[in-house]
Amino acid sequence: NRSVEQIYVKRTLKKQIEYVENGKYYYEFNIKWISPCKYELTYIGTTSPQPAVAREGETFTVEILDINDSTMKYKTTFLGMVDIGEMKKIK
Repeated sequence: NRSVEQIYVKRTLKKQIEYVENGKYYYEFNIKWISPCKYELTYIGTTSPQPAVAREGETFTVEILDINDSTMKYKTTFLGMVDIGEMKKIK
């Protein structure tokens, strides 16, 4: 059974910041909305000593698959790789 690190995400219409290690570091992205359920995240940079999966300027495509009051299921595509995940609203 693998341990999954919790990532906390703060999002506005134009920025997404992903906090890791209980907020010690963050990864920052610009958001470009393509449609109400699809957007692109362009990697800006990080404060983490761990390298990011992406290089600065590279883009992830995110499609919202399902959303309700507390949960968003999404599909991320990056360099031909697809990942399906879930975010839970905490505030």
